[in-house]
Amino acid sequence: MQTVIETIRRRGGIASTGELLGAGHTRAGIFQASTGGGVWRIRKGWYADPSVGADVARAWRVGGRLDCVSAAEHYGLWVPERPDLLHVAVPVTSSRLRTPSTARMRLSETPDASTRVHWTGSSLQGDRVAVPVVDAIAQVFRCGGINQGFVVLESAASLGKISRAELSQLTDGLSVTAQRWARLAAGLSQSGTESLVKLMLLRLGVAFRQQVVIPGVGRVDFLLGEHLVVEVDSKQHHSDPYADRKRDAALSIVGKRVLRFMYSQVVYESAEVEAAILSALARLDHRRA
Repeated sequence: MQTVIETIRRRGGIASTGELLGAGHTRAGIFQASTGGGVWRIRKGWYADPSVGADVARAWRVGGRLDCVSAAEHYGLWVPERPDLLHVAVPVTSSRLRTPSTARMRLSETPDASTRVHWTGSSLQGDRVAVPVVDAIAQVFRCGGINQGFVVLESAASLGKISRAELSQLTDGLSVTAQRWARLAAGLSQSGTESLVKLMLLRLGVAFRQQVVIPGVGRVDFLLGEHLVVEVDSKQHHSDPYADRKRDAALSIVGKRVLRFMYSQVVYESAEVEAAILSALARLDHRRA
């Protein structure tokens, strides 16, 4: 017979008391598993495999699944910063929501500023951990705005976690403005930082090519015209100063001008990044070697 934790894992990491009893476990066995630390009791009548993570447990304690940027992070998608808020999708028929920290306190009586509830028309059937990727991305557009939605969508496309059919489904559920930008997303960006620069160039109306191979150098993030290269460092992979200088020198040898930006510049000093690109274009750096 399976152990309690094995039964829970077979049900996607979360199972109810009824499901565990139906699988042949006893109440004493369930209690022993939950008090021994191998199983989490996350809400009255519900148990979880600890490997689902603290955020999933907190969302279920509230009464739903991960949504928006919380779900995006769960799926391994890039988000500008780790979400400060816990985003939870809760069916509109739900009641008696709890705080994410304890199931003994009702959310209606003890509001929690760290939790944002998204009321949905769907039930909790299916994946018990998080809403589907396409639903999470749509919620990011609605909740976090164009910048967050665009980079999360590009991350999903790059990782192969959204299909063309799902992309069409996504855009159909967005505002006209969000649809416009979502349709320009693709899977070429290697990081969220790169997606932000791409979105900046699109907004500026600047023509560019992305992930272009320069003979003798390798692949560059963006090529404007024939001679202006824009490189961006991701948050996850900080640049190697020596390797960057070698690469910049190689680009100069083949007649390219280089603008290189760090993650912090793109995210926190975007006006300066934009000004640098526009100034280089005004000097015609993209046209002459």
